[in-house]
Amino acid sequence: NMMAITEYDHAAGRRERLKGELTQLVGQKEKLIDLVSEIKKRKKDRFYEVYNEINGHFREVYTALSGGGAAEMVPEDEEDPFAEGLIIRAHPPGKRTQRLEALSGGAKSLVALAFIFALQKFDPSPFYVLDEIDMYLDGVNAELAAKMIRGNSQEAQFLVTSLRRATLKEASHLYGVTMQTSGISKVVGQVNI
Repeated sequence: NMMAITEYDHAAGRRERLKGELTQLVGQKEKLIDLVSEIKKRKKDRFYEVYNEINGHFREVYTALSGGGAAEMVPEDEEDPFAEGLIIRAHPPGKRTQRLEALSGGAKSLVALAFIFALQKFDPSPFYVLDEIDMYLDGVNAELAAKMIRGNSQEAQFLVTSLRRATLKEASHLYGVTMQTSGISKVVGQVNI
C-alpha cells in the first residue's frame, strides 16, 4: 500500500503538532495554577489587613460602648478564612466572655453597634439610618450608644428612630411621628435643639 507511507508521515506530523500543543497546554496550566495560588495569597493577605484594622476598631468601640468590656472577632479557620465565618466573642463588664449566640438581646445589640461603628471608622459612609437600635439596651448602654452616635455625627449624618429619652436628648433635631389612621403616618412636631 503506497498510501501507507503518506498516511504515516501525515499521522507523525499530526502527532508532533499535538505533542507540541500538549507541552504548551501543560505550561499554561502550570502558569494558571501559579496565578491562582498568587491570587489566593493576595486575597488572604488583603483580608487580614482589613480584618486586623476592623477588629482593632471593633475592640476600641466595644470597650467604649459597653463601659469597659472587651470583644474580638476571630476567624473560625485562620488558615482559610474564606471557608468558614467569624466568631465574635464579647466580655461585657462584670460577666464572663461568651460567643455572640450566648449573649442577651442588649449585649447582642451592643456588639452589632460596635461592629457598625468599627466599619464606619474603616470605610465611612456619609449617611446612616438606624431603627430602634436602643430597644434592648438598658439605660446606661442606651446613653453610651447615643453619645457615640452624637460623636460620630461629626463625620456622617445619622437618622435614628427611637423612643428612648437617652437617645432623644443627644439628638440635634427631633421629629415626632404618629399614626392617625391605619397605615398613615403624620409628623406632629419638629424641634431643632
